[in-house]
Amino acid sequence: MLLSVLLSPVHAATTAKPPSAATVAANAAAAANAKMKSDFASQSTRLAQLEKANKDALTRNQTLQLENDNLAVQVKVLQGERSARMFLYGAA
Repeated sequence: MLLSVLLSPVHAATTAKPPSAATVAANAAAAANAKMKSDFASQSTRLAQLEKANKDALTRNQTLQLENDNLAVQVKVLQGERSARMFLYGAA
């Protein structure tokens, strides 16, 4: 009877040693390291996305600046033509 108690799974589970402090610390360090690597990878991906979006925005801004400059020149030309017409109409 004593032999059956010693060999039973319940007895084996209750006599298992708890993990040592070094093992717990090593597991915690490994988990923290894995989390840092995951965070770094996600931040690197996000940084790449933001850099691409920034580059696209700068390109679009430059295009709009050129278009704005062209329209400003057209406005000045049209204003000059209108002033010339008004001068001719006034002279006539």
